Amino acid sequence: MVIFRTTPARENLFVNPDARIAQEGTSFAAIAHGTYSLDGWEYLKVGTMVHTVSQDTDTPTVAQLGYNSPFSIKADCTTADASMAAGDLCSLVQNLEGNFVSKLFEKPFVIRFWHKHTKTGTHSVSVSNGGADRSFVREYTQSVSDTWEEAILYFDASPSAGTWYSDEQLGFRISWALASGTTFSTTADAWNTGNFTSSDNQVNNCDSVSNNFLINSPCIYAGTDNRSYYSPPFEQQLNYCERYFEKSYDFGTAPGTATGTGSNYSYILGTFYTTQDTLYYRTPKRVAGTVTIYNTNDGTAAQYSSHNAAGTFQANRTAAAFLTSEKQYKLSLSGTGVGGEYAYHQFTADARL
Repeated sequence: MVIFRTTPARENLFVNPDARIAQEGTSFAAIAHGTYSLDGWEYLKVGTMVHTVSQDTDTPTVAQLGYNSPFSIKADCTTADASMAAGDLCSLVQNLEGNFVSKLFEKPFVIRFWHKHTKTGTHSVSVSNGGADRSFVREYTQSVSDTWEEAILYFDASPSAGTWYSDEQLGFRISWALASGTTFSTTADAWNTGNFTSSDNQVNNCDSVSNNFLINSPCIYAGTDNRSYYSPPFEQQLNYCERYFEKSYDFGTAPGTATGTGSNYSYILGTFYTTQDTLYYRTPKRVAGTVTIYNTNDGTAAQYSSHNAAGTFQANRTAAAFLTSEKQYKLSLSGTGVGGEYAYHQFTADARL
């Protein structure tokens, strides 16, 4: 049943819940452990399983969800791992900042979402703290293969013991387990000491290349009441995502693309310096983070593209960011500047948890 209510912006603390923000691309084949795919969604794995994680148009109906959700996040198994070792795991993860989720500490809360998994049976969602020394696992069931079903999970108030961050560090790590070895499995329905990702009953969604695993529109709310689904407006979602990752490229252009559209440029005074070498972000970052520079000519990282006064391309030359902060960075020409030319470059700024 869908319950409608007026929900303030940002009450749902998940990042990019309906998977519409995809600044780095919409499909990630053979995605590596610890890699972000769609904004806000990290892929973790230990084992031989391989997945393609992508933005997918398969979503619940309006009658089911209460609004038109454009996308889901999908993990498609392309190499199976049918025998999980004790220390193996595979999860889709949301890392939520302490500044936003600390209001949930030591209080009960609800997580609800829609799921569509090929593998039927018992699945798990876990919530762990920033110190990875306390975690709570809840189970949900996929009853019918490859069918959209809803999960509403209630979590008890977290303990005061353990390491909890109420600042720009990791507040909650929320994991949807695709599979888990015994090292990372535990008894469900209670706060445990340690870092666990699934219950002891978790099925293995990585045991066949036929398995797909889709999640749509997760919501997390303080309290115990069953509230309606809520997806923030696009511009609010993008702003929230850019706190952790921002690019100079247009929204639909992947970093590393050979293009000058959206690029920054500065007049080169000499070997190391430009006249406008302080570049400001649209959205302040969680922390200073890591800035990567790309040339505009062929998209190579750690380079800028030099142009003469007539706008004619001259060469790609080495560049880097320095004096990075939460709001800006400076462009270093690394000794490669030619006075009187112009330095064109794109950037990404990564401050993800």
